[in-house]
Amino acid sequence: MIFLLVNRYNIPELAKTHTVYAMDLLGFGWSEKALIEYDALLWRDQVADFVKEVVGKPAVLAGNRCVPAL
Repeated sequence: MIFLLVNRYNIPELAKTHTVYAMDLLGFGWSEKALIEYDALLWRDQVADFVKEVVGKPAVLAGNRCVPAL
């Protein structure tokens, strides 16, 4: 949710010419946290799986906060 608040203006503009997905990675947002270890490898795998299974083609990633770790 924080990602959406921070990017509430960027997403609609990008969506005018691109397909935009706003991911909520495990451990972020306001939902209850699972009892697992959160680290860059987990988030990397989440993003890679999402691109492979949902997007289905090469993609450009943009984000904030944890993205440099990916």
